[in-house]
Order: sequence, then structure tokens, then C-alpha cells
Amino acid sequence: MKILAIRGKNLASLEDVFELDFTVGPLCSAGIFAITGQTGSGKSTILDALCLPLFDDTPRMSQAKENINVPDVQDKTINQKDCRIVLRRGAAEGFAEVDFESLGGEKFRSTWSVKRARGKADGALQNTEIRLINRSCGEEVQGRKTELLAKITELIGLTFEQFTRAVLLAQGDFATFLKAKQSEKAELLEKLTGTDIYSRISMSIFEKSKTADQDYQSIRKQIQDVELLTDEQIETYNTEKANIEKESATLKMTENLLTAKIRWIDDTDLLHKAILQAEASLADAQKVLIEAKPRYDHIAQIESVQEIRDTFRELQGAKKQVENNRNGLKQKASDWEDVSKKLLKTDSEHSILVKSQEALEKEMTTIEPIVIRARAIDVQLIGAQANVEETTKEYEIALTNKAQIEKSIQKAEKEKEVNEKTIEQEKERLIQLHQESERLNNILSAEIVALRAQLKAGMPCPVCGSLHHPTVTISSEESLKEEELRMAKEHNCKQIAVLTETIDKRKTEITRSATLLQSEQKLLTEAKQALTQKEKKKTDIHSILINLQKERSSLLDGKSVDAVEKSNVNKKQELAEKLKQATDTKTKLHSQQELLNGVITQIKSETTRLELQEVALQQEVGQWLTAKQENMTVIQLAELLSKDKQWTDEEKKALQELKTRETSLKATLEERKRNLLKHEQSEIRPSDELETKVYLSGKQQEAALQIEQSTKRRTEIDLALATHKQGKERIKIYEKALSEKEALSENWKRLNDLFGSASGSKFKEMAQGYTLDALLWYANKHLQELSKRYELRRIPDTLALQVADLDMLGDIRTVHSLSGGESFLISLALALGLSSLSSQRMKVESLFIDEGFGSLDVETLRVAMDALERLQTQGRKIGVISHVPEMTERITTQIHVTKTSNGKSIVKISNSKSFDL
Repeated sequence: MKILAIRGKNLASLEDVFELDFTVGPLCSAGIFAITGQTGSGKSTILDALCLPLFDDTPRMSQAKENINVPDVQDKTINQKDCRIVLRRGAAEGFAEVDFESLGGEKFRSTWSVKRARGKADGALQNTEIRLINRSCGEEVQGRKTELLAKITELIGLTFEQFTRAVLLAQGDFATFLKAKQSEKAELLEKLTGTDIYSRISMSIFEKSKTADQDYQSIRKQIQDVELLTDEQIETYNTEKANIEKESATLKMTENLLTAKIRWIDDTDLLHKAILQAEASLADAQKVLIEAKPRYDHIAQIESVQEIRDTFRELQGAKKQVENNRNGLKQKASDWEDVSKKLLKTDSEHSILVKSQEALEKEMTTIEPIVIRARAIDVQLIGAQANVEETTKEYEIALTNKAQIEKSIQKAEKEKEVNEKTIEQEKERLIQLHQESERLNNILSAEIVALRAQLKAGMPCPVCGSLHHPTVTISSEESLKEEELRMAKEHNCKQIAVLTETIDKRKTEITRSATLLQSEQKLLTEAKQALTQKEKKKTDIHSILINLQKERSSLLDGKSVDAVEKSNVNKKQELAEKLKQATDTKTKLHSQQELLNGVITQIKSETTRLELQEVALQQEVGQWLTAKQENMTVIQLAELLSKDKQWTDEEKKALQELKTRETSLKATLEERKRNLLKHEQSEIRPSDELETKVYLSGKQQEAALQIEQSTKRRTEIDLALATHKQGKERIKIYEKALSEKEALSENWKRLNDLFGSASGSKFKEMAQGYTLDALLWYANKHLQELSKRYELRRIPDTLALQVADLDMLGDIRTVHSLSGGESFLISLALALGLSSLSSQRMKVESLFIDEGFGSLDVETLRVAMDALERLQTQGRKIGVISHVPEMTERITTQIHVTKTSNGKSIVKISNSKSFDL
């Protein structure tokens, strides 16, 4: 497994995009490189950028012990273990990317990214995303995040914990491990190798042994808690149960006999009541038959007139049809009048629409030339408007050019005036300096003493101009050294030379300003002429535009040609549509009028025929009524024939049911009398008058109470015997389970005596001894390459370490006697040994050592650097994280993480003293 490149953006202090490409120079050719920078600059963030795309986790986040939420944006929080916390504050998104070579030799790129909602810096954090691309074939690996992370683990052959022990080495843990106590060493070894499973196994054995013993004791107690009956108690219960069964049988027979006698008395009362009820129902039915005689007579009359029913119904139908035809004729006549009026109105509207259509055609022909002229002027207006806009822009450009030239002239005049005024002041100052120079040339040393006497604190010295006068305290008798006078003269000469040079420069500047003013004045004259021409052109074109606009506004009332044409077309279409509708309506009304004429003629003819039929039917009905000789009127006949067949059938059925009910009730009364006679002859009945229902009920309750008491006692006996039987069965089950639990408890007890403990320390220390032997084997292989002098050994039967000094004939030394450099070498060998132990089935070609080299002295640092330089010869690319300046002398290829401002840092790669982004 090999790391090819690391990239990232907006990760903690690293805001800008950074890239560490180990396939190109200078990192490609460097076997060892340093990641340097001040504390807090972001060195370890580069390692975060390495871990996030591979595992969606970082060592720093995973070390957080407590689930504590810290403030995020607005009122939101984020857990301190959440790897999204690495996103830079104020950033809306960020990413980390790693290119790596898999165990199979293929190249992959994994990208980790995180965003905030809506792409805003104050949005809520979204879930992280992982993308995996096979760069060897250019295809993206598909799957959910968990599936992609599992695929990455498979490709590199390391889990997150193995990666942090095989690729990211933290030597500080091994420096602590080297000199720790045995109990602490087991804890550290467990942490470094990830073998905490032995502690869990030891505690699990202890808990399972404890649980197995508790289960065994629990079953023993359950067996002791089961209560059984004695043989004497069982025999007594069985004898009592037999006696109870005999007594219960006798009592049950007595109770059944008493119940049968009570039931006989109840049945006798019910039979008498039933006979009375049947007699009453029969009397009611006979009364109803008498009251229904008029209904029988009425149904007989209805039967007698059925022969004339059809003729009479034809007569009624003919009368109704004649009436309907007369009403229909009136309605059709009214409809004919309405259609005639609508037809007259439609004819008028049709004529008006024809005239309107002709007028519109004439109007469109008249305005056609005006439309053509208006369209031509519209085209001219577009061109004129464009010319106006173009000339306006040209005029504004000329006006701006003139204003800029005038502004430049004002600036040049002001600069010239300032320079002229300043040069006058400087000339006056030059004269003063010349005068001062002449005075200094003529001054005597004795006079300087007098001048010193005149110096005052805070006032400038007339010689040097200083406000501080350290020589005031010199006595008046002490003469001034000639060196002081010389220095004052030299200072004055320098001021004169500087001021003279300044004046010459200002004169040159004034000359340049004058030349510039002359040139700008000429340009101003030309700009004014151009502005005058542009203004005249603008006025002429604007005048043309106004004339065209006036002419156009007089045509078509200023309306657009398209609007006028569209309006006329719409009017024409609207008139054509209305004319078509009027024509269709006219045709439709003519058809309706002709149809109504035919219908009216037909109704009149049908009415005449029905009237003749009505007369004939009336004569036939009258003849039938005369022949009947029952004085029946037509109204009575109509009433009798108004009852339809369904009503007649239902009435016949109802009258028949009345007779049937009378017959049924007579039969029921006879049946109930026979039942009473049979009941009174029954064998089981009260023997005499003393056995009343009250007396018999009392005797029955006494028998039932005795039976209940016997049953209750028998139930108690059955329950006691059943409990005894169940107890014996439970004991058999418990004894079998007890045997199994006892064997299981003994097995766990023996295993617990060997490996179990409540804290997990027993098996942990045993297992860590074997783990430590394997670690020391790998560590000594690396130690031979780093320093052939030492060999790590384990003190027998302990986790303590000792060192064999091979240069001293294998002399054994305690680890506490090692110097700082020696401890570093051995700690480094242990770290590399763990790397080999964690990746013994694969070759890990990239190592990152995160170690505090700042704690090493100069000599130890030299030893450490020698060891690291020898280590790179094994074909590994080694990155060392440190902020020690002395390392730059030995490691020429460096990744610098430099703080800038606002908590930001930038990443630069350098080789020797040349820096490249």
C-alpha cells in the first residue's frame, strides 16, 4: 500500500486548496521529508486530510472520550467526535482527497467532502460523502458510503486502527511504554496493538463463571422449595375421595327427582295459561271474520264487473287522449307564433350585417395608402432613433474627453503652482543654510562655549537642530573640541547639498508641467471643436426625428400599423362569423316553422278520430249497465274498476288468511287440551298436597348445598394430589438441569481459575506477554538496521523490558539507564515494529511519524536524524512532523505550513532553499 497524493480545502486552518503529490518533484525523489510549522499552524491537519477520504475518521477525533456537543453555527451544535468539525469556520464546503496504490497495484482516488445547507456558511452541516475512482481504468466505484469505506479497507488491507499503527506512528506512546510499570505496560500494549479483546475475554469468562454458579445454586434452591405429600397423606386423601363420590351420587339422584317434581308443577301452570290464551285468540279471530263481511261483499262486486273492464278503460283512455291533443294543439300553435316572430327578427339582423360588411370593405380600401405611408415612416423612425442614440453617445464621449482634459490641466496648473511656491520656500531655506555655513566657518571655539550657555531644554540647537543638549553641563572654562564644530559644518553642508538637489528636481518638474500644460491646452482646443461639431450633428438628427414623429402621429391616430391591420381583420372576421350565425339561425327557424305546420295538421286529424271513438264506447258501456239491472251508475262502475289486479289479489289473500287463522286457532286449542290431560297422567309428580313448590324448592336447595360442599372438598383433594404429582415431575426436570448446570459451572470455574478476573487483568497480562514477544521480534529487526549495538529483551515471566548492549558482550541494562538518544532509537524501533506487526501480510511504503522532536537535545536530534536517514534506505517514503528549526539542516525536502492571518495557514513545498507552491 502506497500513498501517492494528498489534497484538501477548507480544513481547519488550511483554507486554500493544497496538494502534496508524491509522484512529482521534489517529493517524488525524497525518501524522507519534514512537515514543519509553528504550533497550531495545521501540520496535523494534513494527516486529517489523509485519513478522512480513507476512513471518514481521524485519530484526533477518535481519541475524544466524552460525547460532548460544541457550538456550530447559529443555535446548532456538533459532537466533538464528529469528523465534520474539521470543516473551517465560515466555509460553506470543504474536501479532502487521497490518491493511493492498492495491494493489487491499481491506482485509486478517494474523495471526502462535506457541505452546509443551501451552500451558505450559516447553513446546517450535511452528511459527508465519499467518492472512489479507479484511476487505472477511469471508472467510478458505485455504492453507498458504508460500502465504499469497506471497499477502501479491502484495497489497502488495513482497518482504521491498523492504519494508525502501521502508517501514522506516534512515538510518544512507545517512549511511555518503554519505562512504564507492568500494570501500566499491559494497558499501553493493549492500546498500541489493539489487543483489548483479551481483557474482554477475561472479564467475559469471569462473568460467565459467576452466572453459571448462580444458575446451579438457583436450581438447587428450586428443588428444595418443592413440597411433596407423605404416603399416609395420599392414602387418607384417596379414601376420603371414594366416600365423597358415593355420597355425591345419592345426593344427585335426590336433587334430580325434586327438580322433576318442581318442573311438573311449573308445566301444569303453563298448560292452563296456554289453553286460556288459545280460547281468547280464537274468540278474537271469529270477531274479525264478522267485521270483515262488507269486504267479502265488495270483492264479489269487483269480480262481477270485470267483463266490461277493457271497454271502460278504452273509453277513459280516449277521453284523456282527446284532452291531451287539445292541449298539445294549443302549445304547438303558440310555438308557431314564437318561431314566426324570431324569423322576422333574424331577417332584419341578417340585412344589417350584410350592409356592415360592405361598409368595412370600403373603409379598408380607403386607408390602404395611409397604412403603406405609416409603415414607411416607422422604418425611418427606427433609423433616426438609432442615429440619435449614436450621435448622443459621440457627444457624451466628446464632453467627457473635454472634461478630462480640463481636469488634467487644472491638476498640472496646481502641481506647477505648488512646486513654484515650494521652491521659493526651499530657496529661502537654502539662503539660511548658506548663512549658517558662513557663520560656522567664522565661529571660534570660545564662542561655542557661550552658545552652549544659551541652550534650553526643548528648544532646538542653532548648530545641529537637536532638542536634547547633553553637553549643557560642561563648564564655561572647558573649550569645545574642534571635532564637534567639524561635525556641525558637515551636517550643514549635507543639508545644503540635499536642498540644492531638491530645488533642481522641482525646477525640472515645473518645466515638465509647463510643457504638459501647453500640450493639454492644444488638446483642449481640439476637444472643444469636436464637441461643437458633435453638438450640431446631434441637433440636426434630433430635428429630423421630431419631424418624422409629428407626421407619424397624424397618421392612423398614432396607432401602430400592425394594430390597425389586426383590428380591421378582427372586425372582418367578427362580421363574417355573425353573418354565418344569422344565416344558420334563419335556415333553422324556417325548418322549425314547416315542422310545426305538419304537427298541427296531424294533431287535428287524430283528435277528430278519437272523438268519434269516444261516442261509440260511451254507447257500449251504457248498454251493459242497462242489461245488468242492478241500478249501478257509471261513477260506481269507475270506482269498482279503479282497483287493479294486484290490490284485488292482495285483498282476496288477506280475507283467506282470516279464515285460515280461525281454523288454525281451533286446532291449537284442541292440541293444548290434549297436552294438559297427558301431563296430569305423568308418573313423576307430587305425591300429595303437602309437596308444594315452596316445600320442594327448599329440599332441592339443601341437596344442592350438600353436593357443592362435597364437590369443593373433592376439588381440594384432587388439587393436593395433582400438586404432589407435578412436584415430582418438576423435581425430575430440575435434577436433569441440575446435572447439566453443575457440569457447566465446573467447566467455567476451571476456565475462570486459569484466565478469568473481574478487571480482565489476568488473561490480559498473559496474552500481552505473547504479544510483547512478537512485537519485540519485529522491533529488534528494525533496531539492527538503526543501531546494531542494542537488542530489546523481555524480563522472563514479566512485561518488564531490558536492553542487551551487544558492544559490551551482551551486558544487560535497564531501560531507565538509557540516554535520550538511545531511548529515542529504541522507541522508534518499537513504533516501526508495531507497523510491521500490523501489516505483516503486506508492504507499507508510506510512513508518517508524528513526534515531538522539540523535546530532544541537539545530540539526540542528530542520532534521531541518522536513524531516520538509514530507515529510508528500506524503500519507504517517510514523513516526519516537527516544528524544530534544526531539522531543516538535515532534511532538505520540507512541507512548510505557515501561519498568515485570521487563523489561516498556507502549505508550501521546498527543496533546499528554493520554495515552490
